[in-house]
Amino acid sequence: MRLLLLAALLAGCGTPCLDSVDASCTPLYAPTWDNVFTRTLEPTCGQPGGSCHAPEGAQGGFVVSDATSTLEALLAGDEPQVLAGDAACSLLVYVAATEDVDAQMPPGDPLSATEACAIQQWVDAGAQP
Repeated sequence: MRLLLLAALLAGCGTPCLDSVDASCTPLYAPTWDNVFTRTLEPTCGQPGGSCHAPEGAQGGFVVSDATSTLEALLAGDEPQVLAGDAACSLLVYVAATEDVDAQMPPGDPLSATEACAIQQWVDAGAQP
């Protein structure tokens, strides 16, 4: 079910929007791309040999490799996974913050609220490198 939902979202069936995001949440770390990548995406999603989005896994067609390529992948295409300035309707924020267990990433071990908050605040601030 999880792969079908993510595949449908990535195939352009529309990113679901969160009802709201808490702009006053407290992030785990300063919401910069460097921190989002090195403290969350790389260790959680892109570790070789065990993470879903490592280069050898590439589930959903998304790969977490180096910071530059990963950022380009998040912002690219007709329906990017990150809509700079719009955390509520960015797929990355949705899968990090949703309570829908079929859509949560990482599967079975969702990010903490403070970690999801850092991602959300980075996106809302314009998703700058």
